[in-house]
Amino acid sequence: MEKQSSNTERGFVLIVDDVPKNLQLLGTTLREAGYKVAAVSKPEQVLDSALKYMPDLILLDVMMPGKSGFEVCEELKAHSDLKHIPVIFLTAKVEQESVVHGLNLGGADYVTKPFNTQELLARVDTHISLKQSKDKLKEQNQKLEELSLMKDRIYSVIGHDLRGPVNGISGVINMLLNDLENTDPQKLKRFLTLINESSTNLWNLLTDLLSWARVQSKELKVNRSNFYLLRAIEDDAKAMKLIADKKAIKIRIHPEEDFEINADKSFIRTIIRNFLSNALKFSDKNGSTIDINIEFNENLKISVKDHGIGMSEQVKERLFKMEHPKDESSMNINGAGFGLLLCNELAKLHSGSITVESEEGTGSTFTLVIPQTEQKVIAA
Repeated sequence: MEKQSSNTERGFVLIVDDVPKNLQLLGTTLREAGYKVAAVSKPEQVLDSALKYMPDLILLDVMMPGKSGFEVCEELKAHSDLKHIPVIFLTAKVEQESVVHGLNLGGADYVTKPFNTQELLARVDTHISLKQSKDKLKEQNQKLEELSLMKDRIYSVIGHDLRGPVNGISGVINMLLNDLENTDPQKLKRFLTLINESSTNLWNLLTDLLSWARVQSKELKVNRSNFYLLRAIEDDAKAMKLIADKKAIKIRIHPEEDFEINADKSFIRTIIRNFLSNALKFSDKNGSTIDINIEFNENLKISVKDHGIGMSEQVKERLFKMEHPKDESSMNINGAGFGLLLCNELAKLHSGSITVESEEGTGSTFTLVIPQTEQKVIAA
């Protein structure tokens, strides 16, 4: 739950009391002290109001008709989105038993009525300050956890994904050096093709790694321009032709007409390149097809469908999550995982999304969806 924006830095207080004069007095006192205030007179409305405002603190009257403040406090503390909000009881009771009961239910403090203004403000300030400090600490811990996961992911990419193409290049070069004089032109061409393929994979991976790191550090921004989508997709398909030919896989694009769209061309091409790369990587060598489908209505949809090994529901659920997979089957950290993390971030920067449909043994369909407004269709 997100807290509504406030015009003060002191905090937001929700007051609950069935007596209008008490609400008016408390409200005036807190507003004059710089707090933002909302008031509720019926205990049945507290839960909805707390979810609506997400206050920093709740001042809760104990003695109310229909439902006591203690019962309301129990409801608040039982709600996962509200249990962290401190509750200060307003009570005319000074009996120790009543106070202890309220604190045992999760209340943070109590103020007796009629209240002393300075005492009330001091307690409100203390508990709001504590809550805001806890919120800040929680946010910092989340950021540290994200940074730790980011570091682990980068280490994994360096340790696994980068090692493959580097070893491939090194191995082929060593074979050439050891027997260069006896290497016929056809064999030399095949070796040079392998080097070129590995170096291209290495370059793409390094580019993605840098882009993803820049996204995480909020440095990468969308640079929109008008460009022809079909031409861009065809360029990416041509770049993958060598790999596709080796597997006897045909890449088809539907429909064969061009759209002029407004987006970040490098972002869109990075997403399509990763979609195609994954489709080729996880497709069998059986002469199958990879279909790229373009749809334009209120949204632009670009889908890449393969007929490869597919993936389980468990693998699909963690595709766009930072944590490491427990196994290394199908699409994972050594395959599609890192590139898809980047694609997902780039889609979000366009206010878009990526959807996945997949079934083991049947294939997968990855779809980029981004909102578009005025587009011009150019006949191919």
